[in-house]
Amino acid sequence: KLPVYDRGFDQIENERDVEIQLIEPLLEDLNFKENDWIRQLPIRMGRQTKYYPDYAILASSIKGNEKAKIILEAKYSINSDKQLEEAFLQARSYGLRLQSEKIILADRDFVWLYEKKNGDFEFNSILKLHWNDLTNSDNLYKLKNKL
Repeated sequence: KLPVYDRGFDQIENERDVEIQLIEPLLEDLNFKENDWIRQLPIRMGRQTKYYPDYAILASSIKGNEKAKIILEAKYSINSDKQLEEAFLQARSYGLRLQSEKIILADRDFVWLYEKKNGDFEFNSILKLHWNDLTNSDNLYKLKNKL
């Protein structure tokens, strides 16, 4: 049985607050242990450029052969379709580089889940939940089941 997700939303003022107050407790509620994810996994994309996906879940950090089953990219707020598309494209590039099966976007209001189909991620999310939706254990189960 999954716990009922019950987190406060009052003091979220930046992206790190989203990570600490929403994302990390959610990962724990989904039965991921702290050692199941790597925050800010350094990866090379191109010759000299390093990037840092916010969360690489179920990851291997072997240099040059980094992988992660799930990429989670945090944002403070996604207020427009353009911002959502930009965040998606950023997470998609990490997901493709790390051979991920799923990517998640999360901001202070919503969680979006995308899955790889035919070798790529499509902009149409397979699941979008408001954080308040996750207070319903059925929705929490639905998210866990999709992961």
